[in-house]
Amino acid sequence: MIFDFLRKKKAKEENIAVTVKLGDLDNWVKENYKGKKERIDSITGEIYLEIKESVAKTRLDLKGLKEYEIRKADERVLKIIKDHREIYVKFVEEFLDDILKKHGEDADKYLAYYAARSVSFSKQSFKSFHITSEMIGKPLEKLINDFKGIDKCFRRIDELIKSDISKFHDLNRLIREITETARLKKENEESLEKTALNLDKMHQQINLLKSKDENLRKSGEYSEKEKLKKEIIVLSNQIKLKKEEIVLAFSRIKKGLKRLEWTEQNKHNKELLDKLVEDTWDALKTTDNNQISFLLEQLAEKTKTKQITEVESADIEDAKDSLGKMAEIKELESKLDSLIKKEEGIKITWSDEGIKAIEEDIRKNARFRENCETVAKDLAISVDALKNEIKTKIAEYLGKQVEII
Repeated sequence: MIFDFLRKKKAKEENIAVTVKLGDLDNWVKENYKGKKERIDSITGEIYLEIKESVAKTRLDLKGLKEYEIRKADERVLKIIKDHREIYVKFVEEFLDDILKKHGEDADKYLAYYAARSVSFSKQSFKSFHITSEMIGKPLEKLINDFKGIDKCFRRIDELIKSDISKFHDLNRLIREITETARLKKENEESLEKTALNLDKMHQQINLLKSKDENLRKSGEYSEKEKLKKEIIVLSNQIKLKKEEIVLAFSRIKKGLKRLEWTEQNKHNKELLDKLVEDTWDALKTTDNNQISFLLEQLAEKTKTKQITEVESADIEDAKDSLGKMAEIKELESKLDSLIKKEEGIKITWSDEGIKAIEEDIRKNARFRENCETVAKDLAISVDALKNEIKTKIAEYLGKQVEII
């Protein structure tokens, strides 16, 4: 009854999960692997001794091969067999030396070296072995049995690796993988935090710039600049309207002007008359008013005498009156130039370009954050999956329950 209770208590204690930090997992596994490793080292140590003994026995049998007396062979055959026996002995000695040089290495590395060296030895010694075996049988049979004994030792190492060492290496591989994945996960989280801070700072910068612009809108300079802009618009519209009135007045007498240019006395004014018809405003702006007035007087006279009947006298009078507005327009344009210079002289620097640049940075950082968030989900899934796989391997291999945090 007491022993049953103790066994149940021990089993219950073994089933209690041990909490291990991810950063401590590698050392924890190595610490808990010590008992198994001691057992494996003990077994491999015994096998290594057997390999040494097998090599020593092989050397003795190799000596027997070297000293074996070949009979019933003519001189030519005897020489060939002896030569190939020497070659074969040399290959065997090198093979045995190489095995012992690597003796004591990690079991998996030692096994891998032996497998590769065995292949090369077989290829090297194939020809000399078969020629030697034509006349020498028993000593070679002993060597073959010796090689089988060595090979059997290495097969036992292979079984040990498959049962224990490979599992430990596989567990270590998973630990390295989860450690690297966790490192990437942490870096990604740090990037997310940094990006969040950057975005917050950028939004603050935009708010500051907008606040600065808002204060500018409340300033006296801004009010004055806006006032001037409105005055410029009003004055520009007045000038435009007056120009249109003048051009309209002259448009009504275009047919008369066309007739006028063909009179003998106006041949020298033909260019000006053409310009008045085609581009009235440019002609009025670039020509002295007296010249224009002279032409209008001629048109009025010829209209009065019925030489030109395409226009009304009233329209000619309107054109004369509108010509008087040219000075008024020049005065208004002078005033407009003064207002524009004054408005341009008030320098207000807005934050539009700065805000646009920051908004573009915000968009870039937002896209980067989205990518980081996607990566974070994938890494979290990978870490959880690796944790579960490691927990399963530890339970199977070390017989312990763990919770990895």
